Amino acid sequence: KIMVLRRQCQSILLRSTVLRNNRRNLPLPLLQHVNIQRSKSNATPEEGTSTIVGTAKTSSTTTDNVGMTIYDSLSASYQILPQHHKHDKSNESSSSSSSSSSSSSSSSKGTAWYVCGPTVYDSSHLGHARTYVSLDILRRVSLRLHRDGVSSPRPLYVMNITDVDDKIIRRSMEIVSDGDEADPIALARFYEREFWQDLECLHVLPPDVVCRVSEHVEETIVPYIEKIMEGGMAYIIPENEMRQSPSGDGNEGGNVEGSVYFDVRAFECITEGKTRYGKLAPDVVASDFFSWTDNGANVNNHIDGLDENQSDITNDGENLGERDNSLQILRQKRDPRDFCLWKYRPRNPHPSSSSPPEPLSVSYPSPWGTGRPGWHVECSAMIERLSRDFETTHEFRIHAGGVDLKFPHHANEIAQAEAFGVANGGFGGASASAGACDDQSKSESESETESQAKRWKEWIPHWVHTGHLYVRGRKMSKS
Repeated sequence: KIMVLRRQCQSILLRSTVLRNNRRNLPLPLLQHVNIQRSKSNATPEEGTSTIVGTAKTSSTTTDNVGMTIYDSLSASYQILPQHHKHDKSNESSSSSSSSSSSSSSSSKGTAWYVCGPTVYDSSHLGHARTYVSLDILRRVSLRLHRDGVSSPRPLYVMNITDVDDKIIRRSMEIVSDGDEADPIALARFYEREFWQDLECLHVLPPDVVCRVSEHVEETIVPYIEKIMEGGMAYIIPENEMRQSPSGDGNEGGNVEGSVYFDVRAFECITEGKTRYGKLAPDVVASDFFSWTDNGANVNNHIDGLDENQSDITNDGENLGERDNSLQILRQKRDPRDFCLWKYRPRNPHPSSSSPPEPLSVSYPSPWGTGRPGWHVECSAMIERLSRDFETTHEFRIHAGGVDLKFPHHANEIAQAEAFGVANGGFGGASASAGACDDQSKSESESETESQAKRWKEWIPHWVHTGHLYVRGRKMSKS
């Protein structure tokens, strides 16, 4: 598969020109002429293998069926992705339909892609190149098919940059001089520029839209978390009450300062019969993950068994380097599957705390105290914002990234987005309330569950995951 990918890359490199764009403005790229290999394959790829199985499929009779065949991780099957989406007004929530014009509801929307970009705390390696070259091939095929007769807007390609993250903060603190304050954002900008230069050398088309986490925290991510809390599907672990019972009133909000966690049990209860938590979770991982208990020994054993690259499998986005604090939080979560939406990080820690002061450039205000967003929530929130920005022309139909993001990151993205949609009155008309899980509310909604399940609309219907790059059996990674 690596040899096939290499030949495909060489074919594209020979037929494309170096794109020299201003990396600040990132204008729409020019369409490139490429050759499209056509092949048929009905086999299901093994976990972690490439999605580049060849693959353009066209129809000579109608442009409605013009599309590209890819392996869709959500349905676990090969799917033909059409180049446009006919807008169906019946699938809209009441809140969104009231603001949409009648002309946009009857027209075809272009397909929007969202690609998880890098966490820019270090230089990129060939494993990153493998992912973004693979996705660039799919994108070029999509652009070629669109040019061949699709009348909807051209595909929109969006990539995020994670520039607020524990790894970036730790790295900035390692290189800062004594007496100076670390600046994680400055470090992130350095490696982001290096990343764009690498993609240019690989002749990868630049994205149409770049969204950085640091630019969306206060106006996009914080309101997004607030909406999930309003729907009763998130709660606060108070900073000054770490020994509070997990069944306490952490979701009451108010002026309580602390970290905010997604409430998986409440999500499952409120959406029972309509969706489920853990989409995209492999069976083996899900089995081991859901078998956790609140027993302290099990939590200790789980943390001891993790290496640096597996730290995110705890599902909460917490830095396990701060072992004592992480153990406290793991024990205070209502469910082991709960994950962090907002990390409370005071700018001036308590004198008894072992945590260093939070760098000013990544410390943001929120109703729950200063801090920064959890890793999983950033993409869901920014997609929601971009969906509103491009609602008249495009709809997000494809989400892509490396296979290592499939679980828990992408699985948690889906859960958050569905929780937000339910809290906002969307996803088949279901609505959420903090008391929706009591017995009386259940009995009142049972008659509507079946009809709502039929009208449930997937947040993003197609998920594409690229495999790792292996050299002599060893995975290419920063470690």
